This record gives sequence, C-alpha cells and structure tokens, in this order.
Amino acid sequence: MNAKSLILIISTMLFFSCKKDIESILKKTTSPSFKYTVPIEEGYGWEISTLEAEGFKTEIIEKLITDVKTKKFKRIHDILLVRNNKLVLDAEFPETDVIRPGVAWLTQEDGSHYIASATKSLVATTLGIAIDKGLIGSEQDLLYDYYYQYYSSFENMSDEKSQITLDDLLTMRAGYQCEDGDGVTMWSDKPDMIKYILDRPMAYESGTGFHYCSGNTNVLGDLIGRVSGFGFDDFMYKNLFKPLGMREPKYIYHSESGKPRLGSGIFMQPRDMAKFGQLYLQEGKWNGKQIISREWITLTTTSVFVVGDGRYYAHHWWRKDFIIDGEIYNMYYAAGNGGQVIYVYPEMQLVIVMTGGNYDDDLMFQNQPMIEDYILPSLLN
Repeated sequence: MNAKSLILIISTMLFFSCKKDIESILKKTTSPSFKYTVPIEEGYGWEISTLEAEGFKTEIIEKLITDVKTKKFKRIHDILLVRNNKLVLDAEFPETDVIRPGVAWLTQEDGSHYIASATKSLVATTLGIAIDKGLIGSEQDLLYDYYYQYYSSFENMSDEKSQITLDDLLTMRAGYQCEDGDGVTMWSDKPDMIKYILDRPMAYESGTGFHYCSGNTNVLGDLIGRVSGFGFDDFMYKNLFKPLGMREPKYIYHSESGKPRLGSGIFMQPRDMAKFGQLYLQEGKWNGKQIISREWITLTTTSVFVVGDGRYYAHHWWRKDFIIDGEIYNMYYAAGNGGQVIYVYPEMQLVIVMTGGNYDDDLMFQNQPMIEDYILPSLLN
C-alpha cells in the first residue's frame, strides 16, 4: 500500500468518526427532554410560583412532560398544576397529530378547550348557586313539580316517575330509559330535547342504580335557566364565571331548540378550569366572598355509587383512589370525554388540570397513571 492510499483510508475513517460524533451531539441538542420554566402571568389573575417553592420535585415533573413529548402519553394538550393557590406549571403541547382523526373538537382560536362532560360539574355548581339564592328549594325537590308549570302533560307518567328528585338527576339515578351511547335515547335531533327526556319511560326505580345520561344534566340546566329568568348561560356567567374573573365560556347549542348542550357542550380556558377547581378547594369562597355554599361543595363531592377500578360517582363529580406505597389518596374531580379533567386534592392544596384529544378512547384515562406515577410522587418523595 502506497502512502497516498494510506492517507485516503485514514481520512475516510476520520470523516466517518467525526460524522458520528456530530450526529451524537445533534441528537442530544435536539432531544425532546423538557426543562421546566415558570409560567407567565397572562392576565388570568393567578399568583405565579415555582414547582420547587411549592414542594414538587422538579425533576419528576420534567420527566412527566418529557414522556408526554415523546408520546409515552398520547394526545395530551395541556397540563396545569396549582398548589397553595399558586400556578406552578402550565405546559401546552401542539395539537398536530394529537387529535384523533375525525374528531372536530379542536381548541378554539382564543385558547379555550372543549371540556366535554366536565361541563356537568359546572351545572351541578350552578344548581347549588340557584338553591343558595332561593330560586330552587333544595336538591330533594320533586322534578315534575317544577315542570308542570311549563308543560301541561308528560308521556309515560306514573306515580314512580312523579317521585324523581333533582338529586336523582345529579347522581345519575333518575330511572329514565336513557344512557349515553345506547344509540336509542339520543335527544340531539329532537325539536324539544328537554321534553324528550321528561317523556322517557322509566327503566328502573328512581334513586337506585347508575345510568349515565347526559339528558339528566340538560334538564337540570334548563330548570336553572327557567327559574332564574336569565337562561342558564347568562345566569352561570353572572354568578360563577364573572366573580372568579373567568372568561365567558363558549357553548355548543342544540340545533333545534337553541338551548346550550349542558351534558357536554362547553369550551373553557385551561387556566379558568383550574380556577373552578380552586373554588372547590377553597370550599366555595373566592376573594373573601362565598360564591357557593360550603355544604354544597361537600354534598356534590360525596360518593354515592361505586363505579369500579377505584372510581366513584358523586353528584356530577367523580372520585378516584390513587394508591402509592400502599397508601390511598382519594381525590374528587370533574371529567370529560377525551381526557378533560379537573382534579382537586384539599389535603395537599392541589389542583390538577389536563386536557386531551382521546375521544371515545381508553387513552382518555392516561391522566390517572400520570398522577399516580409522577405528580403525587413528586410531592411525596
């Protein structure tokens, strides 16, 4: 081998060696790993703090966000953490390739997100406000005692049906032949979606069982709108959103009646979702004013039915057991299809908000291992 050939071989080896080193460096510098940054204020009225200052292990939360970015957890849109009434994390993920094909519920241009059935928890809260104001007697009032002033008669009426209470609607135990997803009791194409639910035949005794029917929530919201004289959307904004400094929500309206679809039809700002959770954590008080009674907070978050898998249904709210090192940490939460959740854990002064695009997919429950394997351990370890 002559000197010229040897030089060529050595040069080639050095080139590929350097190329490998450069590729390694580039791979590291373009890594999707997450480095924590403090949230900016953005005019929502939140006091801002840091993960470390509020007791989180920053590296565990950074690992969580990295795992979202690398698609260990899929179609996550937002993760917000509030502790001690301070916003410490506001992580937003691009929605490119995260919305399931064929799903139209995109985040709106103003940043508000479709919260699906988490809307139900807002309706329950607004009902409590209506009761506090004396517009409705109590959750034990009989439903049809109110509606006979709006409709002269109802189909399939019976003594059993006449005993349905507002509480039965709140706990999904009204007894109607109605369950989301059954393909039979869809009310969305009916001229009067409220009358359609009120006319449904009974499938079981009210106050028993658990049949998840969004029609129950639409009826409750309609009643609030009627007794207030404002309509549900105006009443809720005036008495819940405005006092908390939350932006007015966007609604999906029933195409036939023009009424808001309150089983699952609201778009909200994620930071306002966190405010709603914080209101509950503060037992209904905001800036020194009692927005909703403490008793109603306790009622609506008290479990009434065991769903399974450590989950319980309350009054348009849910509860969930998280188990870490043999210890049970039970949180209450608002939940919606796709992975929209507002978790509240008063024992740790903690509010967790997540939004996502996993509609009609078991991946909507990803928030539970995210809490159990990352968020709670970041406070406990």
